Amino acid sequence: MLALMVTKRFILLALLAVCPALANTIIVVGTHNSLGQTTWINETAPGGTPTNLAAWAGGIDINIDGYSRVVFCVDLFTDINASTYKSVLGPPDTDRLKRVGWLLQNQFPTDAAHGAAFQLAIWDIMHDTPDGFDLGSVRRSTDSRNPTSDAVINYALQYETASVGKSSTHAVVYHNSLNGVPVQTLIGSWPNDGGPVDATPEPAAKVLIVSGLALMGLSRVHRGPQS
Repeated sequence: MLALMVTKRFILLALLAVCPALANTIIVVGTHNSLGQTTWINETAPGGTPTNLAAWAGGIDINIDGYSRVVFCVDLFTDINASTYKSVLGPPDTDRLKRVGWLLQNQFPTDAAHGAAFQLAIWDIMHDTPDGFDLGSVRRSTDSRNPTSDAVINYALQYETASVGKSSTHAVVYHNSLNGVPVQTLIGSWPNDGGPVDATPEPAAKVLIVSGLALMGLSRVHRGPQS
């Protein structure tokens, strides 16, 4: 009996050790040019100094386990490149992400200017009150030679106004990492492509889980009735 309990405990610990590593493979393909544009902004990272820069603001094309999708950046201050990452998928789980989820479900952009504005609104929602684009970590450009488009700012303010008090978990958050190190988190609309919407086991992990469950079931059969 003791040996049996130890074996089952070992199997359970092995399964628990595998579960946190379950992830999908995500390939960041590049920018989705019909839903965004390079936009001049001022950004101030936590504890940093204001920086004026030209940032891509808009949709990003990804491939997740063979399914093509368009997503947006969550974190202005974390880079992501055209590369292959591991991604753990899940629903929006904070008030700010749920607000962005509502925008994705109800206000998805349809052209480059609105796509850029949509991204600016997401950054402002995630990093500021949001408080518009004259204060806080995400501001309109102060470089008179490279101003932020007034139209883009106005569209972004409309997105922020429309989403006040709104919430939805009907979206997918992609928590990405490279060699175990977290990189940019992305968010996209709830897909209708039949692909993953949450983390799924990789093939090797699937085999281990199935084998472990089978062994646990087998050990139960061998135990027989209890007196």
